[in-house]
Amino acid sequence: GEEFTISNETELGDASELQKEETEVLKAIFVQDEDGVQFAAVEGEEDGSSDDPHKFDAVLPITSYEPPDRYGLPPPLLLEVYVDEGLAPKYPYEPPVLALVGGGLPERWLKEMTVRLRKEAVKRCQAESGEPQIFNLVNFIGEEIEHVI
Repeated sequence: GEEFTISNETELGDASELQKEETEVLKAIFVQDEDGVQFAAVEGEEDGSSDDPHKFDAVLPITSYEPPDRYGLPPPLLLEVYVDEGLAPKYPYEPPVLALVGGGLPERWLKEMTVRLRKEAVKRCQAESGEPQIFNLVNFIGEEIEHVI
């Protein structure tokens, strides 16, 4: 596996701040509960009483994906992003855990696309450490999926 090192503890706090900023941008782009969009909720977050750390996990649609007519009306193609619960606490200095689901795609295609997505996420974290990646990865999948179907 790849190793991603953070030079000091301040970057871990910095990662949390960057995650918060990126979540706000993603929430401005994607509307909760529309097209399968989900953002992790923090208890008490709505009324501002939360002492919990920020939650980043999200489910985002690949809106540029148009399923072929032969698929009928499949569920939306979704990108699941996991950072919370210690899975990738240093994101965006390390890649998040990612999964593609739905879209009516055969399992082998979803697996192949998830492998490509992981490689792209690793490459981006190495080349652009500390930069928000999720929206770019959504676009990457939208472009790559056209080569598969």
